[in-house]
Amino acid sequence: MSFLGFKLGVLRRPLVWLAGLAWGLLAASRWAVVMAAQEGGQSAVIWRWPLWWMPLTLGLAAWLAQTLAAAWQHGWLSRQGLEEPRAARLAALAWLPSLALVLVPLAELLPPLYGGSLAPLALSREAWPLVALAAAGAVLIQTRLAAPELLNKPDPHRRYWLSPVVFILALVLFAGVGARLTQVSNQVGKFMGGDEPQYLFNTHSLAVDHDLDLSEEIFLRENSYYLDPAKVIGGHGGWTADGRWISKHRPGLPALMAPFYAWGLYLGQGPRKTATVCLWLLAAWMVTEVFWLGRLFTKRDGPSLLGAAGAALALPGLIYSNLAFPEIAAAAFAVSSFRLLRAAEPGRWGLLFVAGLLAAYLPWFHERFAVLSVVLGLYFLARGHWRSIKGLIAFALPCLGSAWLLYTYFMWLYGHPFPGQEIHAQGHYLNPRGFWEGLSGIWVDAGEGMLTYGAVWLAGAAGLLWLLRRRLSDGFWCLAMAGAVYVVAGLFADWFGGINPPSRYLVAAVPFLAVGLAAGAHWGPPRFLLFVAVLGAASLAASFWVMHYPSAVYGHKVVLGSGLQFPLIDNLLPAFIFNDQAPQVNAQLAIIWMLVAFAALVAMNLGNQNFGPGRSLAGMVLALVMVAGAGVAADHIGAGVLTYGNPAQRVVLWNRLSDLPPGGRTWRLGDPDVRPKALMELPLPPARYQHGPVNTAPDDPQALDIPAGIKPGLYVWGQYLALPPGRYRATAVLRSPYAGPEQAGWIDLSENKGQRTLLTRKFSGEQLGGPVSLEFALKRWATNLEFRVGTTGLAPLRVQTMNITRLEP
Repeated sequence: MSFLGFKLGVLRRPLVWLAGLAWGLLAASRWAVVMAAQEGGQSAVIWRWPLWWMPLTLGLAAWLAQTLAAAWQHGWLSRQGLEEPRAARLAALAWLPSLALVLVPLAELLPPLYGGSLAPLALSREAWPLVALAAAGAVLIQTRLAAPELLNKPDPHRRYWLSPVVFILALVLFAGVGARLTQVSNQVGKFMGGDEPQYLFNTHSLAVDHDLDLSEEIFLRENSYYLDPAKVIGGHGGWTADGRWISKHRPGLPALMAPFYAWGLYLGQGPRKTATVCLWLLAAWMVTEVFWLGRLFTKRDGPSLLGAAGAALALPGLIYSNLAFPEIAAAAFAVSSFRLLRAAEPGRWGLLFVAGLLAAYLPWFHERFAVLSVVLGLYFLARGHWRSIKGLIAFALPCLGSAWLLYTYFMWLYGHPFPGQEIHAQGHYLNPRGFWEGLSGIWVDAGEGMLTYGAVWLAGAAGLLWLLRRRLSDGFWCLAMAGAVYVVAGLFADWFGGINPPSRYLVAAVPFLAVGLAAGAHWGPPRFLLFVAVLGAASLAASFWVMHYPSAVYGHKVVLGSGLQFPLIDNLLPAFIFNDQAPQVNAQLAIIWMLVAFAALVAMNLGNQNFGPGRSLAGMVLALVMVAGAGVAADHIGAGVLTYGNPAQRVVLWNRLSDLPPGGRTWRLGDPDVRPKALMELPLPPARYQHGPVNTAPDDPQALDIPAGIKPGLYVWGQYLALPPGRYRATAVLRSPYAGPEQAGWIDLSENKGQRTLLTRKFSGEQLGGPVSLEFALKRWATNLEFRVGTTGLAPLRVQTMNITRLEP
């Protein structure tokens, strides 16, 4: 029986109904809000549900959608020429991987019942969309494999118009990122940090004074933006023998930005904005080079577009396309030189000359990029271009000239041919804390790791292995370029890139990892694309979150943890910089997740193009069990998945409670003596938000002493909370030796950085025997909400504790 392309014969297969049940069960259980707590090895979980008919309706809707999809799938296979019984059987079998979805609610229900680790529960509640995407993708792939004649269709003729389209789209994307960063700058202050001001000072000097001497900028306070050079230039340079003050940052990037900077001065616009245009062009050029190189290797447009999309949309390239660091420029120069060496035919000395210029310029961005120049020189020899005298001269002449100039430059600056270790912030080239910290942390660190923010690059590394297997020479040299960047960065004492956004020192490896995406999509098994879809979705989510709150990725903050209710990012992953007091714990956590990454690499390099839903189900089950097991191990080693250190995680829980329709039932699982009430209280340590002439209490580092006789005003403020709709109580515990009837101070609540006061309560000395509270209700999201404490100066005050508690509706 068929209708509008749907065939209903497949619905007689029990496997289709079981798959529909798995999808329905997953959908129905997503609307519940979970509150979990752990005390002394005992755990408890409270499930809060909406009215019973709501999850039931959602589950039935998912089941109906799966049924319609199965009927369409049966019809599609029949239209591909498969016989009716065979089409129905294969269509039903293709749904076998969906049965793995049952593990998600089981991981949420079983650990609390049996007193196990709650890491599987936390992982399931946060990562279930990725599991659902993996299951749907597996069904799609198996359906495709059921009609093998559709695979490996010849690619149409090369579309030459795609190259300018890729460049223009990338340029528009990076300009949009720039607009977002400008918007954030206007909201939270100037968005610039790390070494960016130093590179812009050099750019200013080149554009205005046409030299690298910054002494005029320092003494005359000459600049075109908000920073005082004398305040920020210290430690970033030194005097030469001839009396010039030269920055320790190399002039390669400033020389490229100087014309754009001068253009901004000429137009009367912010020169930093016009200098950023240079970075957009460099980043778009890098993305286009990825597309060209991917097409050179695979001879196909589709996989090459995938690689270019990864380079453009995933972090760290997305944000460094707008930051004045040399990384994105080095990435563009390196991949372009590599592609020209690969594309050049013997005797094409013009291409080799351009490749030589690009390779020769790399050390002028930073001396660590000299390693890439060496690898490119070896690649030049391996390609046999040295056999042509013209080709040898064309490539070698710029490189030798650049090396001599760099030698002369360093001798002028330092008196020796290479910079000393003392010029770096850590004072070392190699990491004195051990190499494992950087070599693992640069991948899996909670705040600084590349895979934490751009998990798709794990698929890029696996794709390079596919390139190595199919094109040995190309794969080896792409791995050599990416590996050189990784090893130099991982061994560096400052592997995390200072206080800047994460994975700064791996940006130059991005184009080669992106080529790996193209290679894996072309030669890898179907499961490779499934990995790309799942890891790519996680990477896009991270990119959107960082663009939502970009200033939070400065200063070694674990920004991704603020988007989750459970502290997975904070407590299950290593945090070498954020939690540097526990090096052994971090090292063990890094081993766990590096092993998981290695297992994923192996999985992406196995498989075939044959129909195998049973293997797909086994792979999904194995992957879920492995990740859950890694979570349990990390939960035991680290701080624990329920150790809430980030206030934002409580706010995420409150937001989910706000979205929960009232009137539903409550389930309790686990130990009855464990009560997760603490999740409803947000502590605000007063000492963290002090302002003015006040002091931290000598006997309590969280408390604050406000002396008597000071000017009346607010002295505790600055939490800048974003709270969802709901009822709350703000409570402060204050003490004072004064017990009289006169007003001693007040507490209030404000939003929009103090522009609007919501509530105020004055208190006298007589009222300080107990907590002072304000109850309030929010009908909409409150932004930049502050709980503030003020004094009249009449008597000394001690602010012991402050908190905001979420009340029942």
